[in-house]
Amino acid sequence: LFFHKDRIQLRYGGVTRQRVSHVINRPAVALRQHTSRSRGTRVRCSTAEADVWNNMENDGEWGEGDESEMAKLLGEDWMAKLKQAEMIEAQKKQDPQKPPTNPHIEEAYGVLGLGFTPLVPDSYAVVANSTLSRVEGYYKEILALCKDPSKSAITITRLLDEVLASLHTTLDALGVVNQLASDAESAEDIAWSLHALSNFEHTLRLDPTIAKAVEVELKSSSALSEEEKLMARRWVRDFSRSSYAMPEKKQKKARELLPQMFQLTEEYSDNIANNNRTIAMQSDIAMFLPLQHQAILRQYLGLDENAPLPRGQNLTLPANNFFAGGFLRTVPYSKLREEMYQKYESIDANTAILDKLLATRQKLAKVYGFNSYADLATDGSLFENSNKVTDFLTDISQKVLPMAKTQTKILANLKRQTEGGESLHDWDVEYYLSKAAGMMSNVDGDKVAEYFPVDVVVDGMRFVGERLFGIKFFDATLQAFDKGDLWDVTVVKLMVNDRNNQTLGYVYLDLFDRPGKMQGSMTLRARAAYNRPTQASKERKVAKAVLSTSIPPNPNENERTLLSHEQVRALFHEFGHCLHEVLSNTESYSQSGCNGQHAQTDFVEIPAVLMEKFAWDPRVLGTFATHYRTGQPPPDQMLIDLASTRKAFAAMRAQEKIAFSMLDQLYHRDWEGTKVAAVEDGDSKPAKTSAVMRQVFADHFPVKTESNPYGGSWETKWSHLSDTAYAGNYFTYVVAEVVSASIWDKLFAADPLNEQSGKKYWDAVFSPGSPEKPQEGLIQLVGENYLDPDAWVKSLS
Repeated sequence: LFFHKDRIQLRYGGVTRQRVSHVINRPAVALRQHTSRSRGTRVRCSTAEADVWNNMENDGEWGEGDESEMAKLLGEDWMAKLKQAEMIEAQKKQDPQKPPTNPHIEEAYGVLGLGFTPLVPDSYAVVANSTLSRVEGYYKEILALCKDPSKSAITITRLLDEVLASLHTTLDALGVVNQLASDAESAEDIAWSLHALSNFEHTLRLDPTIAKAVEVELKSSSALSEEEKLMARRWVRDFSRSSYAMPEKKQKKARELLPQMFQLTEEYSDNIANNNRTIAMQSDIAMFLPLQHQAILRQYLGLDENAPLPRGQNLTLPANNFFAGGFLRTVPYSKLREEMYQKYESIDANTAILDKLLATRQKLAKVYGFNSYADLATDGSLFENSNKVTDFLTDISQKVLPMAKTQTKILANLKRQTEGGESLHDWDVEYYLSKAAGMMSNVDGDKVAEYFPVDVVVDGMRFVGERLFGIKFFDATLQAFDKGDLWDVTVVKLMVNDRNNQTLGYVYLDLFDRPGKMQGSMTLRARAAYNRPTQASKERKVAKAVLSTSIPPNPNENERTLLSHEQVRALFHEFGHCLHEVLSNTESYSQSGCNGQHAQTDFVEIPAVLMEKFAWDPRVLGTFATHYRTGQPPPDQMLIDLASTRKAFAAMRAQEKIAFSMLDQLYHRDWEGTKVAAVEDGDSKPAKTSAVMRQVFADHFPVKTESNPYGGSWETKWSHLSDTAYAGNYFTYVVAEVVSASIWDKLFAADPLNEQSGKKYWDAVFSPGSPEKPQEGLIQLVGENYLDPDAWVKSLS
């Protein structure tokens, strides 16, 4: 017996029968109908390989009759029996007599090739313990070598790199499972495993004996390669800046502040996740929502997928990220938009937490020898300190703000003509941006989505990658199912090969929303790519990158999921991160990809933002966009009009990023010493975080930010503030826009799919992974003035 949610193989009476359902999960099927990208040619490459049931109607669908036959064959509890059978099968493949596989060297059966599966109890802890036992053995060997390095032909630095690679092969994959596939039964198991492995890394990196040995090796050994020298410098620097290298008094203070900071960030994030406010409205209002939101609303109300939405009834709508986005863009009633905005954009409990978090970060930065947390965050970035970041942002703001003010006046005039009133409020911006953009162009978002079924967009990303970099993508989903490699039936696995057919890595696509899965768009590293030196040659350790989004699947299982252009843009953005992981070409694990220990945040966003530009270019979109029913390409004018919408009110969007970045810097500059301007008459006294936010936006954004009756303002649910990678670093989005605009103008504007330009870009940006000085690659591409904002500012006009 072997069971998958959409793939059932049943051994009964000695006969093996197999059937793949095309309907149990339509998104999975749609994604597997990948195309060889000649226009209009669609070739099924995995679902068509399945056998059909011998005694069932071959209609390609899973229906009530099929479930009845399963019940007759196995009993009413047939699904539970099949799940139990798969658990037994998985346990057989994990022979207890056989030593645990080292997944860093040899892949095992189970999710991400690590030997764990959600169906086997404690398998996460088993794999984690095996990894922990192995790396602890390496740790003891390295400590022995620190006393006498001559006993090893391999440098201590290289051995440390291999230990980290072996550790993170398990640790990173567990992180993926934790965010995308954790459930109530496995949560505690996974949490323990992550904690144990992370603690080991902490111990390894902060061992003074190892740090001293690496420092000696860096100064005296001629055997270190350039990458090993970089790793050694980073290792010594990290230790010297850690609390373990501090005087005892500072050590005590750091160990007191760090848990406080992590606790506050966790509370802040939990409050965002648990926000359950709703708004009451007449059900007739739902007719204004985008079609995709109407479809999800039917699910929320428990209606049939084709049922009309109710009329003339009271309706309660969640004030969550998904519904608020559609509501604020489309509902023409100002009071309802105001209520949705204020309930969605405020979490009162986070007001005090944020104030404490910013103060704690400031104290911690002082302990580590920095003037501010902003200086700590920008250390090692493209900028030397936070003052230069502020100068950079101020310079751009002076160029963009006048354009943003002009565009805001257009929206204010439109509001005045539509519903009266002199002021444009926070809750008006998205509605009138959408309305004005619609009036200025002929683009119908729902019509555009018809040309972007999710499988077509995946093919488009593959096509762009293949044309630019000479690589090939192959669907490896079916083989992954057989190996238990996937954590959900909607996940698709793509193999990436170079022009010599050498495998560079894998990209896992986990695109659809489901309960228990982390919300939002993200790229997660499951395994780093690097060229591991051996005695004979170099052994390629292939990358495993996971592209995750929260696309709501089409409620109609017989229809493919269609994407808005914004969702297309988000997919291309994350695809840029995936390419950075897969096309990294380093000799060390520590320097590989864009998610490493020393990846510079302001550098790693550049490939993602650049890839967005391909999702806007009509010349690129025209190579893959096809209608979900007719298979015909979109009209050229539709793509041209779509591209023009990017410039509609682009300065307002850009200035908003600049204002966010200025606020982030001020929050993390000298929080306790930050002075708040006097409160306007008629306002109740806001919290300090809200007052500072309103002050910054008054200086750098043309729409007044107002007080919120529910307590706090949108800074209380700004998730970037709880992410230590982006706290003090939000400006990286502006840097990415500036630099990617220059790269686009230099390499791709004339011919977006030029392979020679792609190779230059690969060599300068992807290949070095996370270099010590990414500026060198940028200078190689666009010259010394790679931070000159003129190309970006010009694109906004």
